Amino acid sequence: ARAQLLQTATVIDAANPGLAGKLGRGRVNAGAALTIAAVPKFIVTGHQIADQDGAPLAVGAANNLVVELRNDWLDATSVTATLSTADAGVTITKPSAGFGAIPSGGSVANAGDPFQVTIAAGAYGRAITFGLSLVADGKTSNVSFTVNTESVVATLPATISTDTTLTNDRVWLAANSVKVNAGVTLTIQPGTTIKFAAGKYLLVEGTLIADGTPEQPITFTAAGDPVEPGGHWGGCHVSVCGGIIFGPEGNSASYDAHGQYLAGSIVRNCVLEHSEGGLVAWGAAPYVASNVLRYNIGSLGVALTSYVDIAVEGNRITHNFGGGYVVQVLAGHARVHGNLIAKNDGGVMVNCATGSHELIDNSLSGNRGTGCGTQYGLICVQGIHPPVMYGNNLVGNSAAFDIVMGTDAATSVETSAQGNFWGTTDEPAIQSRIYDSHHDFSAPTFTFTPFLTEPSLDAPPFLHNLTVSPDSPVGLEQAGFTLRFSAPMNQGVEPEVSFVSAKAGTSDYYGTLFPDADWGTVWAVALGRDGSTWIATESALLNVSGPTWAAYDYRAIGFPSECGPYVTGVDVDSDGVVWALFNNCLARHHGNSWELVPVEHPRDFSGIYIDDAGTKWLTTQWVGVQRYDGSRWASFDSSNSGLPSDGVNSIAFDGHGGTWFATEWGAARFDGTVWTVYDKYNSPLPDNQIKSVAVDASGAIWLATPGGLVRLSDGKWSTYDMFKDVLAMDALADGTVWFGGPGVVRRLEGSKWTTYANNLDCQFDLEADPAGNIWCAGVGAGVIWSDAIHPVTDISRWLDDRTWQATYDITSLVPRGEYVISVSGARGLDGMEVPADERFTFTVDYAGAVSDGTPPAAPSLYASGVAGDASAVYARWSAADPDSAITLYRYAIGTSEGATDIVSWTETTATSLNRSGLGLVDGRRYWLGVQARDSGGLWSDPTWLAFTAGEVSAGNVYLPLATK
Repeated sequence: ARAQLLQTATVIDAANPGLAGKLGRGRVNAGAALTIAAVPKFIVTGHQIADQDGAPLAVGAANNLVVELRNDWLDATSVTATLSTADAGVTITKPSAGFGAIPSGGSVANAGDPFQVTIAAGAYGRAITFGLSLVADGKTSNVSFTVNTESVVATLPATISTDTTLTNDRVWLAANSVKVNAGVTLTIQPGTTIKFAAGKYLLVEGTLIADGTPEQPITFTAAGDPVEPGGHWGGCHVSVCGGIIFGPEGNSASYDAHGQYLAGSIVRNCVLEHSEGGLVAWGAAPYVASNVLRYNIGSLGVALTSYVDIAVEGNRITHNFGGGYVVQVLAGHARVHGNLIAKNDGGVMVNCATGSHELIDNSLSGNRGTGCGTQYGLICVQGIHPPVMYGNNLVGNSAAFDIVMGTDAATSVETSAQGNFWGTTDEPAIQSRIYDSHHDFSAPTFTFTPFLTEPSLDAPPFLHNLTVSPDSPVGLEQAGFTLRFSAPMNQGVEPEVSFVSAKAGTSDYYGTLFPDADWGTVWAVALGRDGSTWIATESALLNVSGPTWAAYDYRAIGFPSECGPYVTGVDVDSDGVVWALFNNCLARHHGNSWELVPVEHPRDFSGIYIDDAGTKWLTTQWVGVQRYDGSRWASFDSSNSGLPSDGVNSIAFDGHGGTWFATEWGAARFDGTVWTVYDKYNSPLPDNQIKSVAVDASGAIWLATPGGLVRLSDGKWSTYDMFKDVLAMDALADGTVWFGGPGVVRRLEGSKWTTYANNLDCQFDLEADPAGNIWCAGVGAGVIWSDAIHPVTDISRWLDDRTWQATYDITSLVPRGEYVISVSGARGLDGMEVPADERFTFTVDYAGAVSDGTPPAAPSLYASGVAGDASAVYARWSAADPDSAITLYRYAIGTSEGATDIVSWTETTATSLNRSGLGLVDGRRYWLGVQARDSGGLWSDPTWLAFTAGEVSAGNVYLPLATK
């Protein structure tokens, strides 16, 4: 009877919205209870997989699925069910099951007659919806339920006690340290990733088969963020610390008579990263080959430590930190062959206490080294047996010594290491980098002669030499970059070459750069059309152009006393005219003269902003703004307009006729007629005080408030409440936005934020010049030097299997100064990537000031075939630049527009071309392109024109639609 009343009750939630979900089954409906016939009513209350309640379905395997049904109404004496699903990743191999009798209010599971389902391989982390068609005493009904498949992340047990294989279709998590028991083999498939929680490690007392492939390496890495303190994995077992530790019961690798791996533990084609201590061969040793060991840390052992016989071959050991030995072989017999050891904090410890270790055909480059006794060196040699060392390249390491011999007579021995390359052929220079008996009588002698005069070809390749032509300093011209590698390279892979200012990301105070100028507080900065920077200070307006500067104060110019001494604002209009606020006065500078512009209502102006139409907007801190269109003045304040406050901090223009005001009480937009105000009461603004406003290249509005940054785009508000220190902004045409404040500058490129922490004050204003330097205004202001990267990619080619060359056109957009060249990405014939190299520098310098920072317009062009000579082409062209002279042209010919497969870009001062013998096919169409270069070294966009070989083109000239 109770079940009948519950099942026929009337739901009353809709009539009582405030009590919805709290009214049980509803109101008793006596009529329904008397007239509606009872039937069994089933719901699924749970499931089991492998006797585990609620367990997920195993992927790639058959599963016995047990379902528990509860009957909420009429007793059922015989219940059967048919399982179904629409999920294509599920195969139901046994769809039917019997549940027997299920009384009203009772629950029954089909444990004795389970369904059987198979989940397709790779179907991890999915929610599978199943349907059950039920027949109970002849009455049918349907219910559905959902079961999840296994997560793609699987947790490893603390102990592996049976042979186990980790498959590459899952990510394996070691939430605790994991031990492989003695006699047990752990096999890891190629392409598998194993993540370790902080402080956890893998102890191998059995056999580890971690044998990846170059295409599918096995990765051992951190589960969390390794940048965070304590984020690295790896821990200590007994007294040995590392990420992967091979214990005394472990199964070492075995080798044939030629040293080739046969069986036993192996770590090959793996990536071992972000651990503390790396790989430690304590009581057993795997074969360690062709791995990448990177980003590991440690104050003792960092990437690899061995106490037993071991073979370490062909590994790339780079960017490991902490100051400890990046590789240390302490006992037994170690074969360390063909490894690249580069860009590490630490060096190599070779302790030949129980046997002689081999260091053969390794390249060691860009390492800092480690303390060895009282000295600091790259390779520390100790022990009573001499190591075998030959075929090694030791180049560009910053430790005081490349070799440090131990000074304990009881544990050191003279060593002869002939046939190594030391980066020079200067014998005294080599000797100066070896700490032995020549430095300390108590140290044994290290004999390095005879030595290699060229790098070992059998060691991993590195960048041996780099030349820039013409010789440094390079002017406004094409620079050639020629790279010479130490060994033959894979010519199917291009190296990545670029250069960046040696001062990139650093900063200088204006007073440091120009100590003779009177700086004080800087109120504003603006960029001139001639490439110079205008800086408004509390005592004068300064113009900086390269290393030179000029100061303009109101007295020297001849302005009256009310125009001084402060210069509170400066801006440059589209014609290159400089407009400045000398206290209460507005002045303009064009050519070599200054002129005062009468102001209708002089005020203590705080800034000037010029819109695209050339209209000047002058701000104040307490009486609103004034507008000057060249002939008329207009004033706006909170009493005569929609301006929400008379204190205006900055102005920006949205390109759609709107002027935006950052005020002390909200932001406002004025379209010339209508004012729209935004404050914290009618918008998501976190604060009413708006310190700055900017409009980025997408048209989004940026507002800086004490409560954080706010971005308004197409009606959508976004708040960056972590940035509450922004007081000035600059949005560039390329989409980059700069944010300034006291002691910090930030850059946003797309979704990437970069922070430049420095001592400069950028709270009043900042401007990014075309070269990427940031000029700040504030108390203690200066410039942050550009970290712009200049990729070297033009006319790139391999000259032979060791030499690569490319060019870069140095223009006025590359400021004078020293630059560091970065080389990476090239690969040797075995696929090993060369270490990144930043050893080489060059200088850019050019005479005079470059006043044109924009490229010329594309040239006009006529191109034609030549009648009677299909191999020939005739062309003529011309170009002009209103700001500077055209100094050079270049042309190219190709089989399609933009192609240079017939003639690559060729420079010329001529304005015509008559060239034959090009191998053109009669009647076929080709393309000729021309570019023009101005005195600033800037190339125009190319003009391309088609012609037909052997046919004279019509006399038209292509005139590109391009203006400056």
